[in-house]
Amino acid sequence: MGNPSKVIPLNPPIIHTMRRQGVAPPLLSISTEAWQPVSKDVQPSLFVDKCLDPAVEEDVAGLEMMRALDLQRRELVCPLSPIRDIVQPRHLEQLASYVGKVHALAIKPGLEDKVETSWTSPLAGKPNQHFRVKGLKNEAAMAASLLASSLQIYAHAQLKGSSSSQDQGSSQAASHPSAGSGQAHDHQQQPQSEEGAACAAAALHFRQAAGVYEWLAEWTAQAGVEQPPNSKPAELSPDVARTLAMVCCGLAQAVVSVRAEQRQSAPALLTSLYVGAWELLEKAALQLKELAGKGGSISESLRRFLAITAGLCHARALCWWAEHQRVVETQAGRGEACCIKAASLLKQCEAAAQGSEWHGDVEREQSRVEAFRVKSEHERIGVFYQTIPKAAPELPASKVLARALPWTPEQPLSTSPS
Repeated sequence: MGNPSKVIPLNPPIIHTMRRQGVAPPLLSISTEAWQPVSKDVQPSLFVDKCLDPAVEEDVAGLEMMRALDLQRRELVCPLSPIRDIVQPRHLEQLASYVGKVHALAIKPGLEDKVETSWTSPLAGKPNQHFRVKGLKNEAAMAASLLASSLQIYAHAQLKGSSSSQDQGSSQAASHPSAGSGQAHDHQQQPQSEEGAACAAAALHFRQAAGVYEWLAEWTAQAGVEQPPNSKPAELSPDVARTLAMVCCGLAQAVVSVRAEQRQSAPALLTSLYVGAWELLEKAALQLKELAGKGGSISESLRRFLAITAGLCHARALCWWAEHQRVVETQAGRGEACCIKAASLLKQCEAAAQGSEWHGDVEREQSRVEAFRVKSEHERIGVFYQTIPKAAPELPASKVLARALPWTPEQPLSTSPS
């Protein structure tokens, strides 16, 4: 058997932006460079214990199963695989099939403790450090983590594919926010149809990823093989998996909110949708901070992403609440107070994004917030003769529509929106 390849270098953190009336928050692809060999001296990609004796009938069956599993693992990590550039539905189906087969073997007695594999842990911020992962239960967990992160990357690809249809008129839309006004624009119908399909697909895959993470949290809590903390990848932590499920639901909620902007929904509804995304991502950020404070190793890039994304969703909620105050309540002064608070939040996001590829997204959002503020200021001074209150009005309750789709290794994975 040849050396396993260095494989599936899934893309580093990327931003894909929806650029119409709603510039989507940055969506971080959680990268995974998994299934790398521990050293050049290691030959097989599955390290089977020598106690499996080819002369023993029971062990022959076990060896045959392991050979079949090893073959599928090698096919998934082929260095020439297109998964290096973009995740395709067939890759997701192959990964789901691999997880299912490993899981089926892991729950049967006989082979669990006779296998060892090698993984890296990008979630711990250690993409170049190799971990020996013992047992098929942990192999199933690590493969499921890769499946979930691949679903996230595939969701990003859906948004990226729609971005070209959104570039035209993006500057004008950012300068003159008009979604939610109730006025339809016939010339936008076709692009919005394409964007709507992209949003539906992205939301589906984020929800699927959340479901995989929820299964992973339960699996690692009940069936994971214990390892010393310093030799255990972050992907094997039930708490990390639960938090990532929340992250995926928050990203799906953000995409749902963007789609609602495209449909020109009422400002109050848009506010509640963005509040839902903000609360999910903010809670996830706090949980990761807590885990890091307890000595866990958590990717700094992931933590920065959550802080920025939560801040952007919060700012979005404030901007649409400003529109509600101005248009529905005829309180342009309150609306401008909301915009001022949103601008303050984005200043914090700007500091967190300094030196990163997210900086441009924060700057675009700042321009958009300013457009909302100018509109409120114009009516406050020229129409209503109002003052700006010291505090922005309280935001309404959240309306969460994006929830995890339950998943188990036994069920096939569908990549098409129903």
